[in-house]
Amino acid sequence: MRLVDVTGADWRTERELMLNRHRDGAVGCTGADCVYAAHRDGRVDSFVHVSKAKVRATCVEEAAWVEEIAQLHDLDLVMIAGIDPGRGGAEILADLEELGASESFRGVRMPLGVPAYLPFVDGLLEWLAERELVVEISPLAEQVAGWVKALERHPEIVSVVGYDGWVIEPRGAVTDEWRRAFSTYADGNVDRWQVTLPHDGRVAAVTWPKLQPWLETAAEILGWERLMFASTLPLETSAMQYPRLLAGIEEMLAGVSEEDRERFWSENAAAAYRM
Repeated sequence: MRLVDVTGADWRTERELMLNRHRDGAVGCTGADCVYAAHRDGRVDSFVHVSKAKVRATCVEEAAWVEEIAQLHDLDLVMIAGIDPGRGGAEILADLEELGASESFRGVRMPLGVPAYLPFVDGLLEWLAERELVVEISPLAEQVAGWVKALERHPEIVSVVGYDGWVIEPRGAVTDEWRRAFSTYADGNVDRWQVTLPHDGRVAAVTWPKLQPWLETAAEILGWERLMFASTLPLETSAMQYPRLLAGIEEMLAGVSEEDRERFWSENAAAAYRM
């Protein structure tokens, strides 16, 4: 789950309190369905649901579920679908044709470390570009140049770089290889770079001092017009970690214009995902 514009969220609310507060006014809502709406009640405005499903039937069911709960709870909620790089290009496109019928569908996410030279990639990018949809990529540093070159052949596509698993593994210093990768992103046709808060499945797995140099490098090379905040951390299990990470980001943003702050926290994501 990605959260857009989280600055007003009530991070310290316990999970059950959040869910119960929502259930008081919910109709036809299961515990799982309530999670998004409960987070919304905690003052998070918009959501991008990012699927990790690769099995076709699961992807289709998940897309239907996203659309159903978006309508049921009047949520600003869109979906990025997962794909299986091991399948053939024709199979992947057939799956996307079905997923594309959903009003919530916004594009696909490539698994971590997938190179751009795989046979299905160009056809997939062409399909997404024709529909002005999003491709999310997470290439390794040595794969960045290949992806930028592939994206330049499809200028209509909306490209988002994100490292939910935090492949960079920050140790407090930005390597020369990653600085070159950032510069390649900056010079190429890449629209957004997500600043994610990595996690171990439940809580934050990195501290602000380790994340800070990477965000500073991204701001220096890419500029705030390309950076956007994103997260896969669930609110209900991150009450202690989130405020510390957000406080560090806010301190860094102290000298940034209000316009760039709004771009980082919400506007860039809203534009990329048409929310």
